[in-house]
Amino acid sequence: MSPRLLAPSRLVASALGCALAASAVSGAASVEPKRSYDLPSGDAAATLTQFAGASGQQIIFMMDKVKGERTNAVAGLYAAREALDRMLAGTALSAARDPATGAFVVSRKSAKGEVGPVSDPQPKPKPETMKSSRNALALAVGWLLAGTALDAQTAPAASPAAAKAEETIVLSKFTVSTTNDKGYRASNSVSATRIDTPIKDLPFAVSAYTEQFLADIGTRELTDVLKFAPAVTSGSEGFSNGNSFMMVRGFQSVPQRNGLYSPLYVDGSVVQRVEIVKGPASLFYGQIAPGGVVNYITKRAGEKAAGTVSAQAGSYDFARVQLDVNQPVVADRAFLRFNTAWENLERYVDKTKGDILVVNPNATVKVSDNSSLNVDYTWYRRNEEPQALMRQSILIPLNGFNYFGHYAIADRRYNATSIFDYKKTEVETLTADYVVRHAKDWTTRAVFDWNKSMQKMKQTGRGDVTILLPAAFLARIPTTFQAASLFLNENLPADLSTLATGSQNVRRMRYEANYTQRRTFQLETAGKVQFAGATWKPLFGYQRNTGLNQIYQSQLAPALWAPAWNIFDRRTWIDNDSPVASWPVNNNTFSRFENLGAYSAHQLSLLDDRLIFVGGVRWSKSEAQATQALTGAAGNAFSTKRTTPQFGAGYKLRRDLMLYASYSESFIAANSMLATRGVADRVAAPFLGSGYEAGLKADFLEGRLSGNLAYFNNEQKNYIFSYVEFSTTGITLSTQVQDGNVVASEGVELELTYSPTDAWQLYFSASHATTEYTAISSRDVQYLLGTAPQYTARDRANLWTRYSFQGRESKGFWVGAGFNYTGKKAEISNNPWLYLPAQTVFDAVVGYDWKTAGNRWSAKLTWKNITDEDEVQTVRERGQPSRIIADVTVRF
Repeated sequence: MSPRLLAPSRLVASALGCALAASAVSGAASVEPKRSYDLPSGDAAATLTQFAGASGQQIIFMMDKVKGERTNAVAGLYAAREALDRMLAGTALSAARDPATGAFVVSRKSAKGEVGPVSDPQPKPKPETMKSSRNALALAVGWLLAGTALDAQTAPAASPAAAKAEETIVLSKFTVSTTNDKGYRASNSVSATRIDTPIKDLPFAVSAYTEQFLADIGTRELTDVLKFAPAVTSGSEGFSNGNSFMMVRGFQSVPQRNGLYSPLYVDGSVVQRVEIVKGPASLFYGQIAPGGVVNYITKRAGEKAAGTVSAQAGSYDFARVQLDVNQPVVADRAFLRFNTAWENLERYVDKTKGDILVVNPNATVKVSDNSSLNVDYTWYRRNEEPQALMRQSILIPLNGFNYFGHYAIADRRYNATSIFDYKKTEVETLTADYVVRHAKDWTTRAVFDWNKSMQKMKQTGRGDVTILLPAAFLARIPTTFQAASLFLNENLPADLSTLATGSQNVRRMRYEANYTQRRTFQLETAGKVQFAGATWKPLFGYQRNTGLNQIYQSQLAPALWAPAWNIFDRRTWIDNDSPVASWPVNNNTFSRFENLGAYSAHQLSLLDDRLIFVGGVRWSKSEAQATQALTGAAGNAFSTKRTTPQFGAGYKLRRDLMLYASYSESFIAANSMLATRGVADRVAAPFLGSGYEAGLKADFLEGRLSGNLAYFNNEQKNYIFSYVEFSTTGITLSTQVQDGNVVASEGVELELTYSPTDAWQLYFSASHATTEYTAISSRDVQYLLGTAPQYTARDRANLWTRYSFQGRESKGFWVGAGFNYTGKKAEISNNPWLYLPAQTVFDAVVGYDWKTAGNRWSAKLTWKNITDEDEVQTVRERGQPSRIIADVTVRF
């Protein structure tokens, strides 16, 4: 939904005021101060981009013209013009100011230019960081429109260098620059502060995974990348959700797409970069869990014509093809990228079959010299007929309570679903992103995002398996819930068929459809102000998000359910069908919501950028109301307001080592009522998160060795638990308790990226974190105190490395290998003392790259799960076995 427009007179007044402010900033910046530089020697295609970040200047160059030219190292205090001249001295390149935009335009000299590099013997100082109610909304909109209008009126024809139909690079504050990425080392992040900022200068942990890393590990979906992140585990049930729910530092997190909500499944074909900002991050992301947020950045149309076609084939009928083509359609002005992928899902599990189709067109238009518009559309379809349900928890009825345990059968190919079951998922996302520059150091970004998702599931096999045990064994079981659970966890055999006298796998007939639609409008303005040796980078933002959720369920009466299976007798595994249209509807709930947020964040650099402060505050408001369509009854209307701060500081002990600390808060609106003895009488409070973090960031050996060591302590208050009482007539009365319930996570993380040579890349991460219920006020769940929430694992370790051979005979060959270790993992909340065993999964790949007829080719063979580990990825699903995947790719 678009925001309400201002009256024309107010809009013009706001626009004029913003235009005058932009002129004032531009005039104040005309006397350019000196800045500290520490730029290495290297290929101009990379070092010119580094200069743009260090100087805060706009720079335009043609990639094909500068690539291969080696610039000089520059270290010291210089004006931008002087620093750039030193970089280019003795090279075949020269720089000139564009009179229209003030940008530096770098091009090649005539044949009689200077020759031979020069050195800069000066000592190297610390490196420069890359800094660069409705009236408030009216002012921001006016600023945006004024910048575009002024540019359209005053900008003359582009300079000759910029007008050529070749690749040019113009950096935007709101777009991540991947040019500085070196192998697996991601230099900058946009997820942490919404402005492209060096990761080494951020006073909190950020994990970032580059395009090369994603390609080397064979990324097909988002979870392929996230399993390498420290303190991150799968947080999805798998069967009824998508693949994107993760536990970050012990708390379930839903990923963001370019900083906005991302629905359900995420296919790797649309992803260019993955970033994880650790800790409570409500300042930028609104309602978010305190562990952190995953933000993936999608591919965008660029200025250079290019294309990629790849085809994969592997074990168990796996196949995947992908096409990615980028093409300028109007020279230097309009660019189109089309990305599509199709995948035939692996058919290892009995009866399963399915496929995925992704279509992702993307267009970028330079509306003016200082503004651009990007429009991105993604359509994702996933069909599973039937889906895989390989793990069903066992249920053993005892005196007054039930015991829940591991899955009932060890057959890795067993599937509890019927051949008549299915899960169909369809997701659409449309995003329009408009960015305009004001003067030299201010940028405004307006985003409109619309998305919807639909998931339909027929769930015949869903449920737990009731296990019948002999009387002699039952007599040995303790009579309290905790004691019985601990006894059975220890004494039940892995193969229950050796003990159980029978089982009953109920075949319920249930259909469920979930529909979600969201609309988001976001407006942000960021700038840079320099004064008295300090650099201040402010950001102001506003966001409005509205939407609708629908849950539709129909189910046959239990008396009409299909006959139960005895899981130990294959002769009873009979699939039964019944038309969904004949099933009575028992739930059709519509929930409407609106979320508002206004926020301001600031970064301040002092003492020649040795001392860095980051902080800000966000005001949020959440409203929601549900309606039961079957009765027409409207539920309670909920409204929650919250202000959440974030602060951090870093001090560079030396130019390549920073000590930092941070504090932040988060919240999630509960939007529900609490009951006392069965009577709803209170509105639930929001779930409140807070977190502390302290650590060291290193960037040694000119960036070849970089890493982060962090200690963190996060908690979330107001968890809701229930306890049950009985009336004098025997009626069950439930009471919800929220006050005093706390879940906390404490641990350490280590993340390292190391490149001993240009041919060798290595990434390693490890974490040790304890997540547990530290305070519980509910009477009948006191047993949870000190236990871990489901899906959490205390220990994680991951490694991936790639080596490219450099010998004359072996050039073009490369190998990669790595592992993912997950310590014992809490399995289900109904049995908090039950853990999945520790698991280590090894992968390896061998590849060969070559050129033919001007095209670049690559072929690789990947061996997944080398040791055939029986991996458990989600609560309801098991991972794939050992398998081989072949891949051939051509780039043109």
